[in-house]
Amino acid sequence: MGHYWPNKGGRLLTNPRSLASRVLKAKYFPEGDFLQARLGRHPSFTWRSIWESRNLVNMGARWRIGNGCSVYIWEDRWLPTPTTFRVISPLKELNEKALVSELIDSTLKDWNKELVERVFLPHEATVICQIPLSKRLPPDSWMWHYNPKGLFTVRSAYHLAMEQRRRELSNRRGESSTAQGGDLMLKLVWQQNLPSKIKHFMWKACSGEGSMAMVMTIMWTIWHHRNLVIFEGVRKEPQSMVHMAQRYLEEYIAAQSRTRTESRVVGARWVPPMTGRFKINIDAALFAEISSVGFGVVVRNHEGQVIAAASKKQDCLFTPCQAEALAICFAVEFAEDLGLRDVDLEGDNLEVMTALASGIVPHTAIGLLIEDALVEARSCFVSCQFMHVGRKGNEVAHGLAKYAKFVDDVFVWMEETPSCVRDQVEFDLTHFLS
Repeated sequence: MGHYWPNKGGRLLTNPRSLASRVLKAKYFPEGDFLQARLGRHPSFTWRSIWESRNLVNMGARWRIGNGCSVYIWEDRWLPTPTTFRVISPLKELNEKALVSELIDSTLKDWNKELVERVFLPHEATVICQIPLSKRLPPDSWMWHYNPKGLFTVRSAYHLAMEQRRRELSNRRGESSTAQGGDLMLKLVWQQNLPSKIKHFMWKACSGEGSMAMVMTIMWTIWHHRNLVIFEGVRKEPQSMVHMAQRYLEEYIAAQSRTRTESRVVGARWVPPMTGRFKINIDAALFAEISSVGFGVVVRNHEGQVIAAASKKQDCLFTPCQAEALAICFAVEFAEDLGLRDVDLEGDNLEVMTALASGIVPHTAIGLLIEDALVEARSCFVSCQFMHVGRKGNEVAHGLAKYAKFVDDVFVWMEETPSCVRDQVEFDLTHFLS
């Protein structure tokens, strides 16, 4: 029973539409949300038990940005930066009660990058601009940071609580040499005659707010860059090295967690659609060195002929899953512009394609993009299927995504095969016919 109450508390926050959430909200916190609720007079045993789990829920909860109208920039937890999830940049230009919506261009449905770069420290401005926004600009909602689906789970909360307990015991008893020297290290950091952004970075690393794995990966990336400079004369911008470290770590973690299902389909080849339908293959590529991503889309008929293709570059570096979800949104818009009605959309990212095919959307920033694609697809296609294919069956889209690196914005081919992927198109067709 001890696991029940924190679980209910977490779901009150991340699933406010459930019947239990609505009943408890109406009685105990009609204004605000669960984290702001008070115990009240004569609470029921159920409410008292759930209310006492607030501190644990609060440790891992943060806002998922939709339109930014419910989230205060300087007060609320909305950045994907554990453990505080709060802005650490000093107050500047905007007032202390400014909302996140003031950072969003409502016309472009994107971040106002010039304003963000003026107001926040460089590393924090980068983090903000990498939060993908839905074109629908839906209401903001709470999510649980420590679960890939954005939903509270007892298991993730248990691990978070145990980690917090370990830190408290370590600091109290002095069992950790790191903890013993922590206060001295932080004092030394702030005493240094260095730019604020460097001291903030070191403060995050030393205080445990930054990921130790990330810090170690950045240090390795710097060493790797040093070797490139000495032995190959290759130099990169510091920001690109940080992006490289972040992507390298994310790809390593993703590779470690690949399912057996994905490994079984990795050898699948491209197969044309049924007569009367069009198959749209989609992929994304990350260009850390220029802080951008590329999208590749190719449309083929039942005979394997290229009807249209496109390469698009977007100037912002997202995570692999975010980039794949954005590529899907671009592909749906591209297919709509072509006037296609019966389509099969195929990609090689298992997480994104599974969510699209099942309609079970994660309660995360990526989930908002997936919902965008589903809403758009339902409105503009007569029939639409989302399917996962291994990389071998998605080589043409992958080649177009990589080609986007050399494109200013978008490049489109109509009723012709792009020269950069001609060999792969012919290989797909030959393999199918054989």
